Amino acid sequence: MPEIKEYFSRADLDSVKRVIQEAEKYTSGEIRVKIINKFDSDISDLRQQAEREFLGEGLHNTRDKTGVLVLVVLRERRFIILGDSGIYSKLTQGYWDKLASRMSLAFRSGNYSSGICRVVEEVGRALSTLFPRRDDDTNELSDDVVVGGGR
Repeated sequence: MPEIKEYFSRADLDSVKRVIQEAEKYTSGEIRVKIINKFDSDISDLRQQAEREFLGEGLHNTRDKTGVLVLVVLRERRFIILGDSGIYSKLTQGYWDKLASRMSLAFRSGNYSSGICRVVEEVGRALSTLFPRRDDDTNELSDDVVVGGGR
């Protein structure tokens, strides 16, 4: 089974966290990156796993329904970018497909950390336009990259 350290160093994870923090400075949106080894034992579908992780990480509880999850499943060599209903009401599927294509290209080149960082930066730009940071905004979720899970 692939180990996270084969793909991401501690410095890589810290870089992703800094990019998340920078992206969230200008938006009320919340971005969460989660890296797991494999699907939960009762799940074999990427979308179902992402929905479970989305709920488990509390992204559905953001004030304006503006949570975004970037989920990487190492064993399956797959990822998904999943947004909450507030975001999907304003961004087309084409936007998400374009992000996934860019991330896929980076991953195929072995640029895992930079691929995630570029996607987070782009999501942050879009969210800052559609859901700008408010005066009373708080950071609703930790910006740490969540590593582990998937049973």
